[in-house]
Amino acid sequence: MKPTPMPTLVLMAMVSPIALNAVLPALPLISDDLSVSTGVAQLSLSLYLAALAIGQLSIGGLTSNFGLKRSLHIGLFSFLIGSVFALMHWSIEMLLLGRILQGFGGAAMMSISRALLVESYGSKVAPQKMGYIIMAIALSQSIAPLLGSYISNWFGWGYIFLMSAIMSMVLLVLSHTHVSANANSAKRSSIKQTLQQYRTLLKNNEFRAHAAANTLLACSFYFFVSASPHLTRNFDAEGIHFGYWFMTITLAFMLGGYLSTYVNRFLEVNQAISLGNMVALSGAILMVGAGAVYEVGYASLFLPMCLVTLGRGISQPSYQSAAIAGGSANAGMAAGLMGFLQLAFGAVCSQASPTLTQGWALALPILVLLCTFFASGVHHIARRKQVLSTP
Repeated sequence: MKPTPMPTLVLMAMVSPIALNAVLPALPLISDDLSVSTGVAQLSLSLYLAALAIGQLSIGGLTSNFGLKRSLHIGLFSFLIGSVFALMHWSIEMLLLGRILQGFGGAAMMSISRALLVESYGSKVAPQKMGYIIMAIALSQSIAPLLGSYISNWFGWGYIFLMSAIMSMVLLVLSHTHVSANANSAKRSSIKQTLQQYRTLLKNNEFRAHAAANTLLACSFYFFVSASPHLTRNFDAEGIHFGYWFMTITLAFMLGGYLSTYVNRFLEVNQAISLGNMVALSGAILMVGAGAVYEVGYASLFLPMCLVTLGRGISQPSYQSAAIAGGSANAGMAAGLMGFLQLAFGAVCSQASPTLTQGWALALPILVLLCTFFASGVHHIARRKQVLSTP
């Protein structure tokens, strides 16, 4: 199969995070303009996430039936139609329907970009390339709220979805030109067969170990981002500095993704994962220590978390590549299932985190420590049992 150019894969991975996060600064405007409550306006975010999670799971069956290229086109058309619905937003119902369609399309782009990477470059080179995709996602998550704010102020919040529509049209052209049809396109699977393939993936020890450890690391991030705004409100009621400190986490994650492109040139996949786990665990231990010695503050929370996300940035490309390669019978299904697990467990952690951390400052550092500790433990035990292969 002719390799898909990296710029196309990077853009493919960036579109969904931009569409998800660019709407954040516009939520109050949506509530005012459409005369709905804040909770209803918030559905434009939560329904996108729900569709993204379900789409990550269902995309495997789509790729099994239609192949990666045709499945990508289906996802892009869903995203484009959803963007048009949201752009017109004649009612809140139309906006929410558009966001759901965007979420399903975004799931296809995120999963298929990773699957195409592994199929294009192989399991040995893919971890080096995956770091660029991880950095691109982190960058898009950072700039999207700022981009959405400028668009809302200059043109109106509806034009955020015009930007999404334009990006999807560009990708339709690029994917038609640069993405090759793969052998899976001739294969058809029933729902029963699709579920059986998911069960087979979950029984695959290599996929299960990598996916579980990577999901645990992701949970540490979701715990932190959900609880930290509530904790910092005690000493920064207006939240003026929160956004600036949050950027440090994103930059650390991007740095980890960048370093992973070099680490994977000299270390085999599981060694790179172990290095990233060790860095993340060190950051979590430092956070607990700082929380026990000092009062809760931005520095005591965010600086150790930078180390956690740095380690996650180093290990995540290898985790994803190894898990997808472990389910190599269907790379699209493996990528989709892995993405679903992260989003589903992340949603649970995000919902539970403010409650679990209320009234005890050390609760959040301990949750982060537990996630990183168990992630390292799962991977270490799997290696000791020789479950994980060495590409």
